[in-house]
Amino acid sequence: MTTNVPLYKTVKDALKRQIETAVFKVGDQLPGEAAIAQAHSCSRLTAHRALRELATEGYVERRRRAGTRVLPRDKGGVLIAIPSIKDEIEATGKQYGYELLHRRYLLPPAAISHDLRTAPDQKLLNIRCLHRADTTVLQYENRWINPSVAEGALERSFEKTSPNLWLLTHVPYSDVNHTITSVAATATEAKLMGLPTGSALLRVRRQTFLYTVGVTAVTLLHPGRDYSLRSNPVAAPTGTQN
Repeated sequence: MTTNVPLYKTVKDALKRQIETAVFKVGDQLPGEAAIAQAHSCSRLTAHRALRELATEGYVERRRRAGTRVLPRDKGGVLIAIPSIKDEIEATGKQYGYELLHRRYLLPPAAISHDLRTAPDQKLLNIRCLHRADTTVLQYENRWINPSVAEGALERSFEKTSPNLWLLTHVPYSDVNHTITSVAATATEAKLMGLPTGSALLRVRRQTFLYTVGVTAVTLLHPGRDYSLRSNPVAAPTGTQN
């Protein structure tokens, strides 16, 4: 009996079932194209097409040097997407600029340990930096990273690459918590951002987790007059939950 189902779709569906049944879990790296081709007796071109289709449907993310990893989804089957501030700025036609303010490895405040579910005596990496759109500071970032999960973070200087971009390309996550509020800029924040003290800021607090372990806790401040928060979730195929 013959079938009209393309081979790439057969391979894609087999990989999809492995993701949906948690053979490959959130953050897991899928085998490479050569390994998939060998396992399914197909060409690398077919394997490439299958992985590309899975990426289009929001099951995986493909990155040039990081490979193909399984993406997280919320219970409604919507891809949890953390934006790249660099991409957001460049999408407006403005030039992106990054400035590292400080990088320290130290004991965090108790509230950060609590948020990331780490031991009170566990040191974390603290990065503070600015992101500019042309000459305007569009985001002040104060981030705590758990290096026991974010492997390689302690070896990074973050002088030229922002922690936001590095984490998105190197460290998987399965859950995200957001708290969004409007606040007035303190004198220190206003000076860093080139604003009058008391200016309206949009504050985003985000914690990411890989299952039960905290990955990073970050506070992001944006000038209220220049920044609008947008979300573009990728809808998942019906019936996919985790």
